[in-house]
Amino acid sequence: MSQIASEQALSGMRVLDFSQGVAGPHASMLLGLNGADVVKVEPPSGDWVRRLGDQAEGMSVLYLAFNRAKRSLVLDLKKSADLAVVADMAAQVDIIVESFRPGVMKSLGLDQDSIRPRNPNVIYCSISGFGSTGSAAARPGVDTLIQANSGFMMMNRSPDGVPRRLGLVWVDVATGLYAYQAIANAIIRRLRGGPGANLEITLAQSAAAVQAPKIMEFVQTQGVAPTSLYVPSGVFRTRDGYIVISGTRDEHFLGLCAAIDATQLARDARWPDAASRIRHAAQINALIEERLVQNDAAFWLERLTQAEVMAEAVLSYGQWLQQAHALESSAYAWCDDSAFGALPVPRVPGVLPGDDPAAAHQRPPRLGQHTQEILRSLGKKA
Repeated sequence: MSQIASEQALSGMRVLDFSQGVAGPHASMLLGLNGADVVKVEPPSGDWVRRLGDQAEGMSVLYLAFNRAKRSLVLDLKKSADLAVVADMAAQVDIIVESFRPGVMKSLGLDQDSIRPRNPNVIYCSISGFGSTGSAAARPGVDTLIQANSGFMMMNRSPDGVPRRLGLVWVDVATGLYAYQAIANAIIRRLRGGPGANLEITLAQSAAAVQAPKIMEFVQTQGVAPTSLYVPSGVFRTRDGYIVISGTRDEHFLGLCAAIDATQLARDARWPDAASRIRHAAQINALIEERLVQNDAAFWLERLTQAEVMAEAVLSYGQWLQQAHALESSAYAWCDDSAFGALPVPRVPGVLPGDDPAAAHQRPPRLGQHTQEILRSLGKKA
């Protein structure tokens, strides 16, 4: 074992990962990046996310993003011999992650009630859209549906009132994070002499947890919460692009007005305080933008920074990759893969002693890449 591997928090932990999609694979990837040996059990057709979007060598970019630091084992769980292999593995591992519809693992004899007699200390994590109980338990629960169901799309609606989906699988990603922290907590409890755990993590509850302040605010304001908690705030056009301004305090408003040569705006009797500025947000923001469009983003950012007003340029991904801070802080690493060529992989915060996406053991596995290796280690015919 290398020194780096031995320093990782989860070194020696064994994970059997039945999950597909993003939420479960994200959680198991985090386990793998922190040193656990993660075996990803895939059907002959592979994790369905392998086929989502452009494909090369049986993989998509979405698959690549959430399946690093794993080994791929292909088995057909409809066959009794293959099912017996994973049942034996399940009796020996520390952690099981699955994201089937509620009831599927039980039909296979791989649910936590079936596994626990042979593996009493196992940490068993089930991830689904709505969980195993309640009237919605049998309903599909993918990211887009949960964005709609959780109230997020209404909160994120456009100015004309049309509900909007965020163009990122944020519910899946957040669910993976919640699942990982729940598993990590269960590991700590077990190391202190506690029992195993049966964890049920749902996309629906994860979406609600992320939106806790907005849900509480909805009730507190009887559904008429302001779109902004402070003014000036939001996205503003400049002559050559967009900037975002976050003016949380009175001094930010005064500083901004001075920076854009609009001191009369700060003295306007219609908005003498923060509360009145919120009521007149549309008027104030329009007046600010009238000034900002007269010069370039870089010009205004320098002025606003000098005035100690919080502001940033609105960047594309391409601009983010080239910005000085991302390069100076090694925010990502280039990983060469024969499927898609060189791709930038952002580092995962908190992975110690260092997240190296270019390392061979962290590269996402091809379908069934490790099947023979794993079966031989189990004394099975490859």
